[in-house]
Amino acid sequence: MSDLLKAKTVVVTGAPSAIGRAIALKAAEHGAKAVIISDVTETPREGGEPTVDEIKKLGVQSLFVKTDVSKRAENDALIEVADAFGGVDVMVANTGITLKADGADVTEDDYRRLMWVNLDALKKADIATPPKTWPELFASPSGYLGEAESISSRGVSIELPATQTTRACCR
Repeated sequence: MSDLLKAKTVVVTGAPSAIGRAIALKAAEHGAKAVIISDVTETPREGGEPTVDEIKKLGVQSLFVKTDVSKRAENDALIEVADAFGGVDVMVANTGITLKADGADVTEDDYRRLMWVNLDALKKADIATPPKTWPELFASPSGYLGEAESISSRGVSIELPATQTTRACCR
């Protein structure tokens, strides 16, 4: 497609499925040297081959790193994997969860997890990305730290008030 990301290492959280999968595949199509994807599961929700396999078919290095972004140590481990490819050039914080129970039925623990995962996407990337990487990331003409949001953040749902709140706050 293009060489926009030529020789760049791209990390995408929430990449096995949906928006994250599309971002990871596009990064590969735009010439990324390596695309590292992460989530709590490698299996695409929509079915089909794992995203890593699809990226490798495009001739791009790729690997999956199991990561619960609500845990600092797992975010740190994800960034360490990128070091093997020369460090992070592009970091896309594309993570979000929806609760099975919401509104009056949501437990305090579930509510706190929802807030951590959905509201702190950029902060998670900030925390995980070592301070030595920040100057390099932003000095590079193609260095990028981004956040993806779901179209569901554009509407209001009375069935999922806590989830909708987190998505709207990320806009």
